[in-house]
Amino acid sequence: MHCKGRFISEAYKDGRRYVFEASFDDLRWHATIWDEEGQLHGDIECAPCGQGRCGEELEDAVSDWVHNAIAFEVGFSPSDHCVHPSPAEQLATVMRGPMV
Repeated sequence: MHCKGRFISEAYKDGRRYVFEASFDDLRWHATIWDEEGQLHGDIECAPCGQGRCGEELEDAVSDWVHNAIAFEVGFSPSDHCVHPSPAEQLATVMRGPMV
């Protein structure tokens, strides 16, 4: 099944707003993330994790992946009791940029 798309959304972490543009296709998921001041926060990319999904279901999976990446990369340590990307997503995710 061939599915691809692009959307813009936002996520919140510790009272801060992040805007992201996500794109996805059969080969990769990608998102560019900006902070609330409009500064580039970073890019994330991974191999697709939503095989067998399409449409809104796939878009929801990509959105969840970005939200988890923001939560994981922006201040959560692995010892926190919070939702993190799955180990497969952590291994598949490549961070570029100043994610702090």
